[in-house]
Amino acid sequence: AQFSRVDARIIRASLTSARYALEFEWAWTRSRLLRAPAGSAAREAGVRFARATVPCHHDVQSRNLLRAQSIDGEAPRTLRLIDYEYAGHDRRALDLANTFCECCDMNELKPRYAEEYPDDRRGVDFCREYVKKADPEVYRTLVSDEDALTEYGSVFLKAVVEDVHRHSLVSHLGWAAWALCRSEDGNVEYDFLEYARLRMEGYYWMKERIIRDKLF
Repeated sequence: AQFSRVDARIIRASLTSARYALEFEWAWTRSRLLRAPAGSAAREAGVRFARATVPCHHDVQSRNLLRAQSIDGEAPRTLRLIDYEYAGHDRRALDLANTFCECCDMNELKPRYAEEYPDDRRGVDFCREYVKKADPEVYRTLVSDEDALTEYGSVFLKAVVEDVHRHSLVSHLGWAAWALCRSEDGNVEYDFLEYARLRMEGYYWMKERIIRDKLF
């Protein structure tokens, strides 16, 4: 079922702490993400692409990326993704949203969401490269023979980025719930409660932006 992993985390975390009204915020977010936004053919195609169920890592962040050592002085060319503990099938937009959120300094508990979260231009550039690698056939429908974005391609990618923004709410809520659950573990040398607080701060920051931009 869609969002089943987050459903389970929210239920468990809500039993642990009523601090952030997780069940209310999750019900608000979930109900809206189960409705596909209508629009032009390009916009609807972008949303379908973003919401396709694909294999997801669910935790793409700097500490889960390894760069191969250089050989004979040559620049290293290979990145390896590690730690598949939370991998599974989910909406493509959710995996991308988690990556966008991790552009903020979550590992050091110093996120600056307004400065570090990818803006729309960076989001489009990222998603363009993603589509190019993930689905070359779809990519060819977005560009001209000179590899320039067509009007259709621009609308398509904007729709993908907007849906990634929407799904960033799921990322924040899911990881906040995870941190609240982990805070109940004994002998853990990490401030999970602070991590949960920062994730909820990111959630409310993005929720305000989404409402302002009328993305729901």
